[in-house]
Amino acid sequence: MFRRCNWQYVAGFFDGEGSICVSPYRVIKVDIAQKDITPLLIIQQFLQEHDLPTFIHIQRSTGVHHLAIFKKESVRDFLRVIAPLLIVKKQQAEDAWRFLTMFPSLTNKQSRGLAREVRIAQFALPETAQVLARRVYHRKYQQRRRAGLRAAGLPVT
Repeated sequence: MFRRCNWQYVAGFFDGEGSICVSPYRVIKVDIAQKDITPLLIIQQFLQEHDLPTFIHIQRSTGVHHLAIFKKESVRDFLRVIAPLLIVKKQQAEDAWRFLTMFPSLTNKQSRGLAREVRIAQFALPETAQVLARRVYHRKYQQRRRAGLRAAGLPVT
C-alpha cells in the first residue's frame, strides 16, 4: 500500500483534509488532519522519501491526528509540487508559496521578534510613537520584501 502513494494522492488528500496556517508572526505551516492515522503514516513515509520532514501529533481533546510540515523550505517545496494538482486550495497554496519565495531570509525567530517589538511599542508608547513604530515596521517590511523579490529574480516595484 505504501508504494501506491503518489503526489496526486497527497494533493487530493490535502485538498480535502488539509490546511495552510499563517500565524500572526508570519509562521506558515501545512497541516493535514484525520481521525484515522493510517493514511497520514502513508503520506508521511512518502514525503520523507522526498526529503520533506513531517511531524504527526494527536489533538487529545478531539482524537484527531495532524500531519504537519513546519520547516519553511519544506513548506515551500511541498507547495511548489502540489499546487498545480490542487483544486479547492490552489489559490491559498499559490499565495503561500509566493510569500515564502518573496521572504526567504525572514526566519521565524526574526519575524516573532519584530512582531513582539511592535506590540510592546504599541502598548507602551503614546499615539504618535505608535505611528512611528508602525512606520519603522513597514519600512523594514518593505526592505525585506524587495530583498526577497531580488533573490527570486522578480521585478522590484
